[in-house]
Amino acid sequence: MRYTQLVIGFLVGTALGGSVIAGTGIAPTGAGATATDSESIKKIVREVIAQEPQLILDSVQKFQVEEQKKQSADAGQALNDKDVYDKLYNNPNTASYGPKDTKHVVVEFFDYNCPVCKVMFKSLDTLAKKDKTLRILFVEYPIFGAVSDMNSKLGLAVHRLHPEKYYAFHEKMMGVEGHGPGNNEPTLAFIKELGMDVEKVKAEANSPEVAAILDDNRKLGAKLHVQGTPLLVIGGEIIPHAMGLEELESRVNAIK
Repeated sequence: MRYTQLVIGFLVGTALGGSVIAGTGIAPTGAGATATDSESIKKIVREVIAQEPQLILDSVQKFQVEEQKKQSADAGQALNDKDVYDKLYNNPNTASYGPKDTKHVVVEFFDYNCPVCKVMFKSLDTLAKKDKTLRILFVEYPIFGAVSDMNSKLGLAVHRLHPEKYYAFHEKMMGVEGHGPGNNEPTLAFIKELGMDVEKVKAEANSPEVAAILDDNRKLGAKLHVQGTPLLVIGGEIIPHAMGLEELESRVNAIK
């Protein structure tokens, strides 16, 4: 249809917060548009969507994919920043598992209440127990609200007070199916089960120091365009999704 490109431009322009539709011969929306102009465009939009919905969806999806690629490229460039690199790989506030003197490093941004993160952990755990050269860095990155926030603070507190128990704690947390409970009671139960003083861990979790670490993690995530969890950094490549054991092992082995 002859107005399809106009509608695509209109939809994408709207998504970008813009108002210019170039090369169409029809006035743009915005301060300079008349009521008649606006009504004409609305009519065309409704007509095209009704007659060619898949074309519109495909075009918008293509735009989204291109934007995603651009963001990934920008995030990859951010890894060249020494400050970003150090906060990612040499941060004493980030919990880790595995040897420190290895090139086989996987960084994971995760949320304890993220079901896909729990699936991803199974692959990470299996590979870590198979490949003793693998090091995993766990960046607490809560995205599912208040319960997630507190779980992350409790995780950071465990790492600060009992770093040797962090991985066991992480295993238990990732073993809870689905989104997890709507409160932090199971987390506190795991802390007690692992022989830690629950009240001391809670006090540390609510400290300004832990709040600052979580804030730094969010700032780091923003620089790397983290929009969801899990997100992995392997061999200088940012992977914004989970993967199976075979692909994970292949990517780790490819690190030079």
